[in-house]
Amino acid sequence: MTHFFSGDSPLIAAHRGFPLNHPENTLPAFQAALDAGADLIETDVHGSRDGVAMIAHDPGLWRVAGRSGMVNRMRATDLAKIDLGGVIMPTLEEALHAFPDARFSVDIKDDGAIEGTIDAIKRTGAQQRVMIASFSHRRRTAVVKELPGVTTSGTHRHVIAGLSGLGSLTRALKHVDALFIPTQAYGVSLFSPTMVESARAHNVALGAWTINDPAEMAQLWRSGARVIVTDRTDLAREVRDSLGAMPTSPSRGSQAPER
Repeated sequence: MTHFFSGDSPLIAAHRGFPLNHPENTLPAFQAALDAGADLIETDVHGSRDGVAMIAHDPGLWRVAGRSGMVNRMRATDLAKIDLGGVIMPTLEEALHAFPDARFSVDIKDDGAIEGTIDAIKRTGAQQRVMIASFSHRRRTAVVKELPGVTTSGTHRHVIAGLSGLGSLTRALKHVDALFIPTQAYGVSLFSPTMVESARAHNVALGAWTINDPAEMAQLWRSGARVIVTDRTDLAREVRDSLGAMPTSPSRGSQAPER
């Protein structure tokens, strides 16, 4: 486990920021999450037409802007003019600049974001406070190989390995710093004692997403989750405070499917 997960308490990852009062994946949503007690920001990037890593979960604009258009078919300067509800779509570089002390988990959503993500992290000197994630093993690997030592989380392949048996899981966990997973997949509970113990044995930070129920948060933290990914940073902070001091997994020195 890399320094990315340092600290004595279980961690809270803000899912696309804190979108109760601000549009998701925007700078105000990120600020609100940090103000509410988030330890890290979970976000997503798509590449613009000119190769800039844009903070966006969806490939299209309809859900967040109520209009047609695809992120990868527009230049970054044009995307920055689109109203997302009183705010605009930031670039990854802008987000890293705006919050120079914050940790970010960055999910690489398409091939067009690969180079832009690498460039943004290098230009901001953020390599030590960023975790690279992707459902695509190829995309994740392409970014990680250009950022030596960067923290990285597992992909859907690692989750499937976890379902297929202990030997496969053990091999998969040797190559990642974290595994962020849903609590269930294909009707099978993923937060099993075997999964928790395997992650601990390999110093892999185990995270659960996306958890908004306080009782479930408490149960998962007690079961060995290192990180809860949530839309409700405020509730997660209350739950964590109520649990008091909890043991955490050992550290390597001190990181997910679709979110």
